[in-house]
Amino acid sequence: MVTVRLRNNGEVETYEMPESPYKEAVEIYKMEYEKAAERYNNLYNAAWTNFSYMALVAGGLLTFGGARFVTPVTALLACIPLLFWWIATFEPLNRYGDKVLKELGDIENALNALCISQDFPPDARKGLTHFRRFADRGKNEPLSVEKIWRVRYVVRIVGVIFLLMTLGFAIKVGMLWAKGKPLTVKSEPLKVFLATPTPTPVPTPVALPSSTPVSKSPKT
Repeated sequence: MVTVRLRNNGEVETYEMPESPYKEAVEIYKMEYEKAAERYNNLYNAAWTNFSYMALVAGGLLTFGGARFVTPVTALLACIPLLFWWIATFEPLNRYGDKVLKELGDIENALNALCISQDFPPDARKGLTHFRRFADRGKNEPLSVEKIWRVRYVVRIVGVIFLLMTLGFAIKVGMLWAKGKPLTVKSEPLKVFLATPTPTPVPTPVALPSSTPVSKSPKT
């Protein structure tokens, strides 16, 4: 028996409610709810971890590629990893995350239907609402910040900018290649300058005048 305390007219009374006949179903839904919530969190952790790796690759190409390739080629190579992350990682994981979020909302509805009774206090009747509210944020307000300023929209805007930049640099590289211009930077031959030390002039020693004996004149 499950005991629920209700307050009526300031008094506390005990209401005994039999256990739910759907106990096994509730346990299955709880397990699925925990797994789906963990999977939803792991999806976005994986997306942004991959982004950090791609950003490091792009930064390395931009830093060290300039010494080897001309500027359009270096910029093109630096844009490709970030563009690849947007198309091949973020968008697929984002779509899968939306499906997992919908599944979490359905599980919340099922658990609320199985566990929440009308005899519960009003504050306890709402049940599980976290993921449903998260999925429905900004739907009733067409110009709300929560609906417009979302990560997916910002990533898509930046992704389109990178796509245009990649196409522009690809066209420049193609034009350079068509004109027969080199795509690599010609390294200048290494010039070695040998500096010979200038000898320090040594002063020539000056010969001291030799002293001659003074002859004494004989006394007369």
